[in-house]
Amino acid sequence: MFKLKPLAIAILTLASAQVMAAGNTATQIQLSGDGNDSTAMQTGISDGNTSTQVQAGDNNTANVRQLDVSTGNVAGQAQAGNGNTATIEQKWGAYYNEAAQAQTGNGNTATVDQHDEATANHVYQVQDGSANKAFAENAYVSTGNYATQLQSGTSHEAEIWQQWGEGNQALQVQDGDDHYAKVYQGADANSNISVQTQTGTSNTSTVNQLFSADGNYSEVTQNGVGAGNSALVEQNWGGGNVSVLDQDGDGNDAHVTQQHGDGNGSALTQAGNGNLASVSQHDGDGNQSALTQTGNYNSASVTQADGGWNVSSLSQSGNNHQATVTQGGGNSNELYFEQDDDGNVLTADQSGTDNLITGYSHGDDNVVDVDQVGSLNTAHVEQYSGSSENLADISQTGSDHVATVLQGGMGNEAFVTQTSTGNTAYVLQAGTNGTATIIQN
Repeated sequence: MFKLKPLAIAILTLASAQVMAAGNTATQIQLSGDGNDSTAMQTGISDGNTSTQVQAGDNNTANVRQLDVSTGNVAGQAQAGNGNTATIEQKWGAYYNEAAQAQTGNGNTATVDQHDEATANHVYQVQDGSANKAFAENAYVSTGNYATQLQSGTSHEAEIWQQWGEGNQALQVQDGDDHYAKVYQGADANSNISVQTQTGTSNTSTVNQLFSADGNYSEVTQNGVGAGNSALVEQNWGGGNVSVLDQDGDGNDAHVTQQHGDGNGSALTQAGNGNLASVSQHDGDGNQSALTQTGNYNSASVTQADGGWNVSSLSQSGNNHQATVTQGGGNSNELYFEQDDDGNVLTADQSGTDNLITGYSHGDDNVVDVDQVGSLNTAHVEQYSGSSENLADISQTGSDHVATVLQGGMGNEAFVTQTSTGNTAYVLQAGTNGTATIIQN
């Protein structure tokens, strides 16, 4: 949680401290009345300009334009009231500029536009109230820019666009309910960082790092004891990207997509009830997915297709989980799974050569279904620790496969089906009412 008041003093002091050189100064203060307009223009080749605008009331408009090869300029806007609009433009060869906007009230809009060869610029946007909107853009051959958005209250929208640039950073923090946060870093945008934190219920988070974007990092955290949070992370057409997604609460929904790239990594954690999670890594080699769910009624889906040397790690602790993992179209893929407690279901499919599935389901009424197609694949399933009424079904098509099933408890069943030659199957059951069937043809 962040403190917003006194809002205008804090944000304008932060902006003023960043002045790099002496220049022109514009100060506009409108403290009474509604529907006021305030405009400041500082253009041309200039350094160290400062523009400050303060408005109190409703439906006011504030505009600052610092353009044309400007360096070390500072723009600060503070508005208190409802339905206000604040806009700052720093572009066309802008370097080391600062833009700070603070709004308190409802239905306000804050916009910062820094683009066209903009380098090492900073954006600070702070809003307190409800139904406010914040938009920041660092784009078009922009490098090393920072955008920070802080919102407290309800029903806010925050967007940061950083594209066609490298080394940009986006930070969004929202405290309250029914917020929407989006970060877009794409189109030849490399080594960018996106961090989103949402506290409350019914919040939505979206991160897009797309189109020839390599080495990007995304971190999404959603905290709150309540239903309805959702998060979407897309890192496509690039390699070496990392996604870290953490949800704590009930009824959460999370989706991570990393496609058309090599060496991507996803770490997704959900703690709570009724969560849904999906990870899709397509058309790439050496991708890694780690998915952890703690709680009840969770569902997990991991797909790693059309690539090799991919690794998936799945851990579920709780009741009535469902998990589906698909690794296809490549070689040397690996799946490691853990399931604890009751009623878990795991379905795993692999196609290719030299793939591995290994793990355990400890608890009651678990079902493990493994299907491997190709050659030299290995499946190892354990159902121990007092487990009962478990079912393990392994199907291997092709040659030189190895299947192992270890079951402890009562009422367990094991089925192993292997086709072609050079296959090996081993089943061990400890307890009563177990059934073991091995078919090799």
